[in-house]
Amino acid sequence: MGRGLEFIVGAYRDEYTDSRLYKTMAARAKDEVKKRAFEELSEIERSHADFWHDFLEISGLTPSIGLASKLKLFFMLLFTRMLGYTLTVRLFEMGELATIKKYAELYRSGELAESVRERLRRMIYEEISHEEYLLSEVLKVRPLFERVRDALYGMVDALVEVLAVVVGLASIIQEPVLVALAGIIAGSAGTFSMAAGAYLSAKSQREVASAKAAKVEIEVEVSPESASKKLADYFRGEGLGDEDVEGIVPRLMGSKRACVGILKREEVGTLESEVPSPRRAALDAGLYYFLAALFPIAPFVLGLSGLPGVLSAIVSSALALAVTGVTVGVITGISPLRKAGEMVGIALGAVCLTYTIGTFAKAMLGVSLL
Repeated sequence: MGRGLEFIVGAYRDEYTDSRLYKTMAARAKDEVKKRAFEELSEIERSHADFWHDFLEISGLTPSIGLASKLKLFFMLLFTRMLGYTLTVRLFEMGELATIKKYAELYRSGELAESVRERLRRMIYEEISHEEYLLSEVLKVRPLFERVRDALYGMVDALVEVLAVVVGLASIIQEPVLVALAGIIAGSAGTFSMAAGAYLSAKSQREVASAKAAKVEIEVEVSPESASKKLADYFRGEGLGDEDVEGIVPRLMGSKRACVGILKREEVGTLESEVPSPRRAALDAGLYYFLAALFPIAPFVLGLSGLPGVLSAIVSSALALAVTGVTVGVITGISPLRKAGEMVGIALGAVCLTYTIGTFAKAMLGVSLL
């Protein structure tokens, strides 16, 4: 189990570092709910660290906290100051998922004594349940991240579209003011288009969800037999046997609220309360699109033209896209560097194609605007 012990040494160091991080967060938190949550998480992570420490000592090893763990703690605390609790914890929990998967593999391996395996099972549950509680109940991460995620994708649209426009025009227009003006017009049009689209989309989602939810409530009230059949089909689809279904469905039918809740999620998908308000959706989409459009336009506003203007627009937009990609990666749980590279690559591909088309048109048609 040499390789397993190596993993356990790393797990001990990670759990100990996590405990210290949550403890420091608790000391700095001003909100009492967050403070208590971080203190509780610190104690849980410390108990996990103690468990692995004792296990390693029994195995003849005396683990210590290395420089890498100290650096991890330092940077996570730095990120907390720079980004706040929400983004830092989301970034932090990305690594937790990998740890949970490793714990699960070790749990299934059969290499551990039954008493150790049982303790590991409880640890896995604690990691999952307390992460869920922290993210959804204490930090309110899900509604916030859904809003930020949509805004960030709006920024990506603006960066790609407006950058392609100004770069394409810069290949045939030498006057930077005209390129900047064209970029502002394209950015403004995109802003209004994104805002209107987001408003109508959110409004339509709410209306559809509300109408379907109302039908579910009426069906449960006037046709409980149909609702019961749908519940049974739902649970069978989830893999439950007939015996289990026959035991669960009658109990649920005794609670109209529980029955309606399950059928709403099954038939409606997105509940009305889970859809952002149309006004907020429009504001997020429009505002972030306009702000992102400023990056590719700025070099031409500052008077750069030709190749220097194009390169400056590309660099400023690529940096903004990289930051956006890292943030989206943190939010969605995808590798931040991979997401940043993907966004920058797609944007640069679109820009190169647009610039090539503009240059080709200039050469073929002899167009050159001053």
